[in-house]
Amino acid sequence: MDVLISEDFSSMQPGPLYEPYSALGEYHVPASLRRFGIWTEATVWHGWKSHVWLVLEENGRRVLEQVRLSTHRPPLLACGDELMDDCEITARLRPLSPKGEVGVVFRSRDCRSFYTAGFRRGELFVGLREHEERQTLASAPAEYLDKGYIELKVKASGAAIAVSALGIELAANDGRFRSGKTGVIAECPCRFSYFEVRGDASLLKERRRLMETELAGEKARYPQPMLVKKFSLGDFGTGRQIRFGDLNGDGVKEILLGQCQHRASGDFPCINQLTALTAEGDILWQIGEPSPAPAIATADLPFQVADVDGDGRAEVIYVKDHFIRVADGATGKLKYEAPTPLSPDPASAPWYTEFSQPQTDYHRTNGDAVALARLRPETKGRDVLLKDRYANIWAFSSRLEPLWHRTLNTGHFPLVKDVDGDGLDEVFIGYSLLDHDGSTVYDLKLGDHVDGIACERFAGPESERRVALAAGEEGFVLCDLEGRIIAQHRLGHVQKLSVGNFMPERPGMEICTINYWGNPGIMAFFDADGKVIRTLEPVPYASPIEPVNWTGDGRALVFLSGHPEAGGLLDGSGRRVVAFPADGHPWLCGAACDFSGSGRDQVVLWDVHEMAIYSSEGETRAPKLRHSPEWNMSNYRASVLVPWD
Repeated sequence: MDVLISEDFSSMQPGPLYEPYSALGEYHVPASLRRFGIWTEATVWHGWKSHVWLVLEENGRRVLEQVRLSTHRPPLLACGDELMDDCEITARLRPLSPKGEVGVVFRSRDCRSFYTAGFRRGELFVGLREHEERQTLASAPAEYLDKGYIELKVKASGAAIAVSALGIELAANDGRFRSGKTGVIAECPCRFSYFEVRGDASLLKERRRLMETELAGEKARYPQPMLVKKFSLGDFGTGRQIRFGDLNGDGVKEILLGQCQHRASGDFPCINQLTALTAEGDILWQIGEPSPAPAIATADLPFQVADVDGDGRAEVIYVKDHFIRVADGATGKLKYEAPTPLSPDPASAPWYTEFSQPQTDYHRTNGDAVALARLRPETKGRDVLLKDRYANIWAFSSRLEPLWHRTLNTGHFPLVKDVDGDGLDEVFIGYSLLDHDGSTVYDLKLGDHVDGIACERFAGPESERRVALAAGEEGFVLCDLEGRIIAQHRLGHVQKLSVGNFMPERPGMEICTINYWGNPGIMAFFDADGKVIRTLEPVPYASPIEPVNWTGDGRALVFLSGHPEAGGLLDGSGRRVVAFPADGHPWLCGAACDFSGSGRDQVVLWDVHEMAIYSSEGETRAPKLRHSPEWNMSNYRASVLVPWD
């Protein structure tokens, strides 16, 4: 067999393998993509606080060490080709603790689904992991501590797996995973001095050629990106805090950007400045003072574009300086305002955590997100919903008069929709469905909190509406309008959710999710009944996964990011059928918007310095599909692109 990977860590610089890991990565692209030489840090966890992998010197050579105990989120470095199947692995490792598994992974489909072999709690073992499933395929007692570096060998050939170390041999037979990446894994401290993978290089090369040929054929079916406009954002640039809407009534959508500064623990941004501009980059107006070094928010900012007062023209509603303010969309001039609610006692709700409690240090609430809804028959514009994180939601009239207040597990952002046909909106908030008057319809009473909600007729225009949730550690949840859970899949921390016709060959709409905390980048597609169609791991980061109407023929593509190498638009098979050019454009943030009114979406890419807008080559008018409403934009809303109501 040929040597495919040979790593003795001599080419790696001493020090930690680390890129800061925070909520920024929920919808911003990390600069390094967490790549270190041949390795990708496949699992990460906010509880680690700092690095877990360290390159250091030992007896005149460089070795790799995993430095902490973490059995809940096993640290894993991945390498190699996803097409690799039969292989032989040789690793030299020095276990430094008996408290967890240490060894190698192979045929890794993603960082939650792979074979693993190595040592754990007094034994040599080979096993399988697939999300919540753990299965031991073979094991034998082994004394492996204080033995120095131990050579571990693994051979995978078809369904046969052989493992040997310390004179012990294991044999197993399992054919669930036939190909995938390799890597090292350590739930507790362990050192690695060498890692080698052998396989059939010519066969792997031919498989890669066939896959790339197939991908090139698929790409040829799709229009590729064409740069429409690129312009500087001056001193008013920002992270993913953007809104779209026709601010000045000219029939063309404009852009509204929000800048912020951090309060309290740093997780509570407050708006310091808003800038309205055209899609050509011309400034219409500004509120507040821009900052040349803006903070990048790790949450939403509370601002929207909507006809709030019912005069037929757009307003901007925003929270600044502890006031809810409604301003004229065309000029930015204040129309009216009201103070934000008093901060509740943190002891009043179990959903205040060590992360969210500092927001209550202020006399009045900071405001985590704002949304618009029709809650009263007499409302001509939109009534207002304001929430904190993650315990309270307040409702106000369109004139900012208090209506009702609820304390519950709010999650990040509400979904408003009239699902009972009375002409007024219900409010999906966290695991609860509230009627327009704030009364509870149901509460699923699950753990963690909800990061995204969609309520759609997934199976077809005449089907019953169902509710899909990106529910963090609770995974993906599908329920009906009475709160009965239809399906639940714990696939890791499900962070984001979108709905669209990603697979036109299948009936109905598909639901797409992506993970972040712990296992970033794992994507899954579900059918209308919540059954898993496929999973994949295209990138080691999260993404807005917005559905994009790129072709105009009714199909939706998944926006991954604007990164020229690790971004693009994916089809329902996970193929990167549209790639953005390596032309120096920004790629920290991205969003889709139909500026031209053609029915096709343009893709907006930006960072704190500049913005670029791309359209599809040869763009023509197309039948319009229903998007998530632009008057309720959020980093935590579920994005939909569907042909029916």
